[in-house]
Amino acid sequence: LYAYWRPRVNYSYNLCFREEDGSVRVLATYDGKSEGEPFVDDLNYAQKYTPAGYTFLGTYEDENGDPWNEDFGHPGGDEDTAVNVFPVYVEGVFNVVRTANELQRALNSGRGVYLMNDIDMEGEALGIGGGSEVNYDSEFRGNGFTVSDFTIAYNVSRLVSIPELDQEGNLLCISLFGNLQGAAISDVTFKDFTMTLDANYSRIRRVY
Repeated sequence: LYAYWRPRVNYSYNLCFREEDGSVRVLATYDGKSEGEPFVDDLNYAQKYTPAGYTFLGTYEDENGDPWNEDFGHPGGDEDTAVNVFPVYVEGVFNVVRTANELQRALNSGRGVYLMNDIDMEGEALGIGGGSEVNYDSEFRGNGFTVSDFTIAYNVSRLVSIPELDQEGNLLCISLFGNLQGAAISDVTFKDFTMTLDANYSRIRRVY
């Protein structure tokens, strides 16, 4: 009687981060995979182990920088084999935005905005409250996308005093971002928006 043994091998997927100098750092590993098994980040390691100062964009790449092939299966083999998967990170702390609801929440969160696609607001209100004393001081990175079909939100009772405009104050200033201080807004188009003016509040002297 002849017994046959095969070597015990470990098939795994490594979630990796490429450093600025080109070196590769392993963030986490999924061990115990089978030959032909696809990669699934079911424990959300890419988000959990996001490097400090970066934001996970929710997508993955292979070692060549190409989008991860969802049909890829682990090649297996007779030796321990680890396949490297690269979560896509962007430097900076952002809200990753794909929907209208995410955009509105992001504008009021105090964090940056990173658009992943065009957004049709379908007539919904958009803004961080209006009035120049409401500061937007984050980065809005549009990545060439467009935000369209929205109304500009503002608070009719949020009155300010801006000496450069009017010494007496009680001004209603309406804008999408309020007051921009230390902000960076790039590569985004805002179009097809409306503003409905309600100036019935008795203290309003002028509207800007």
